[in-house]
Amino acid sequence: MNKLIPLIALILLVAVDARGQSDEESLRLQLYTGCGRIHLLVNVGIEKSEISLTEARVTTTVRSKLRGARIYTSDLAEASAGLIVSIRVLDNAFRYDVALMKEVTDIYGNRGFALTWIVDNIGTHSGRDTGAQFILNAIGEQVDRFIDQYLEVNEDACE
Repeated sequence: MNKLIPLIALILLVAVDARGQSDEESLRLQLYTGCGRIHLLVNVGIEKSEISLTEARVTTTVRSKLRGARIYTSDLAEASAGLIVSIRVLDNAFRYDVALMKEVTDIYGNRGFALTWIVDNIGTHSGRDTGAQFILNAIGEQVDRFIDQYLEVNEDACE
């Protein structure tokens, strides 16, 4: 348990925007991986809804964007970070999170994984197929913003 305390403290420090840092410094702390490859984890939960959204559709959409940026890997052992896309749909309401989890090391040399960057959103959709496409488009736009920021922060390492 004592080893977890420094790691938990580090996670809290990384997840919270550090005071006195510029937005650029904060993003570097959150997104820098040395241009490492990213593994993808998608989770879709649907309750009381007829929406035609599936994990396969979301995975295909997001994986395609990561591959296009040349930062995707299907090999977990080769990944330096993981992009987690989580979607919850209840009736006509939805919430999604797009988060980056990467390996961190605390001041004692203990290594673990922490969410270092996260964006969430809530909204409503109009129904079965159009609602699914609306949510996919929203997630796709968020993943595009993530890729832009990720590549900007890791630009020197990616050359």
